[in-house]
Parts: sequence; C-alpha cells; structure tokens
Amino acid sequence: MWASLIIFHSNNFNRFKGSVEGLVDWHTCMRSVYIGDNRLTPMSAYYSLSDYEVFTGYKAYSVLLEIVSGIRSKLFGESEIQFQFNERFSKENLLYSPLTESILKLKNHILEHVKQIRSEYIKGKGRLTYGGIADSLLPGNINLAILGTGQLAESMIVHLLKKNRKLTIVGRNTERLNFFRKKFNILTLNYSNFQPSFHSIIIANPYLPENLIPQLTENSIILDFRADEIIKNDLLSNKILYFSFQNILNKIQATKENEEILKSQIINRILELTEERENEVLQNPNGWEDINWMA
Repeated sequence: MWASLIIFHSNNFNRFKGSVEGLVDWHTCMRSVYIGDNRLTPMSAYYSLSDYEVFTGYKAYSVLLEIVSGIRSKLFGESEIQFQFNERFSKENLLYSPLTESILKLKNHILEHVKQIRSEYIKGKGRLTYGGIADSLLPGNINLAILGTGQLAESMIVHLLKKNRKLTIVGRNTERLNFFRKKFNILTLNYSNFQPSFHSIIIANPYLPENLIPQLTENSIILDFRADEIIKNDLLSNKILYFSFQNILNKIQATKENEEILKSQIINRILELTEERENEVLQNPNGWEDINWMA
C-alpha cells in the first residue's frame, strides 16, 4: 500500500525548513520529518531538503516505524515520540489536502505496529518517558517552571504535578499558554513576565533568554532537554545543579550493549511487519487508492 510513500528526515541542528509544498511536515525538538507521495511532485523539486535523508516506499514506512517506536530517539524506547506523532497527525491538526486521508491511514497503520513492537520488546525494558525521568530527578514541594509550550512540555506535565510541586508554564505562544491554563489549571506566563526567583526549571524548547539563568537562586535545579545545546559554565552558579541532556541520558540509560541487542531485535521485527504491509499491495495494486487526483 505504501509503495509511493516518501519521507525526508533530519536531526541536524539547522534542519528547520518551514512548510514544503506537496509534503506534510512534523517537527519535534529532536528531528524534522516531511511525508508525501512521490507521484505528486518530481524529486528534483524538493531542493530545499537536499541535506535531508530521503527514504521511499516500504523503506520509508519502516524508518517511520523506527522513529515512532522510539528506537531512534536519544533516550532509547521513550514513548513521548508516539504521543507527538499521534497529536501532529490527528485529523484536527491536518490542513485538508489530497494527502489528508492517506496520512490518517498511514498514522493508524504506524500506531498499530508501534503498539505491537512496544508490547513485544519495550514494555518493562525501555518504556521510559522524559516526564518520568524529570520526576525522578526533582524533589517534591518546589516551584517548578517548564520553559516551552510544545508537545514535549505537554507530555511531561502529568508527571511533574506529582509530589505537591507548584508548576508554571512559560512560553511565547499565547494560544498554547491558554491551552495549558485551561487543560491543566496551572499558571502560565509569557517570558517577559516570568521572574525565576525560587524556581527550578525544565528547558523543553530551543529558546532560552540569555538573562534568565543568572536570575536563578541558589540551590535551583536545571533539567535541560535540548539535545543540541548546553548552558555554559560561566552562566551557572556553583550552587545551581545543572543536568544537560547528555547528563540525563547517562543517569538512566541501559548499557549500550544491551540496548544494541534489543534494537537489533526490534529492527528485524519491523522488517517483518513492513513486509507484511507490503504484501497488502497485492490486494491494492493502485497504492494510495484514496488520492483521488491520481485517478
């Protein structure tokens, strides 16, 4: 069914390209993915994505399955990526196009297989969440601010409201701040109104005002979930406890050897599932049959 699927993927620091005509984009703090049908536009037209990895057909399907199952994540087996994928490609978040119905069908197929993979291989081994990790590293009864209003911040909140923490969401997107305030009944602030005194912070998006860190009080804790950046030592007080993303991974990640064994097993299973999906083309020789402009 997915013989004409095309995926562009990048986790480079300068990966952000905005929208690309003929493709549906998905951006997280770790990666960018563009999805489309290679019958729609010649490959040469996607010149703005020339520095991206390109996958087509059922290889593209298997790569997307690896991403959403969490085995390509920095934190092996994390489940937030599945939440972000499902949220991005929900019907209400897709602008209508000839690809819409096919993207929704692709989402359902991927999530069906991710559920199988996580049940067979990851449950009880790599079923980790960034929110759970943050909860384990932070004490209770503290004033805590999350910097960012994206899907990563949203997925963490339910964990961080435990242990009598007072939580504030800080961001620039007014619409998202309103969403957090109504859904979780928590304080939300624009960066311009945020005074970080007596707050520990979680950095859950790329944007970080330069003057914010020096305002933190002694004994504050910083959890930095930015994969590509760290806070320089000269900005940190000796009494501020700082965890870079790599520090966080080192504290909770399984040994590399065990991780690679499990990853190899999952990839083999993904290939099996993709082959099963590919065989469905025998019953559906026209590919994405619901793209009516191909008729």
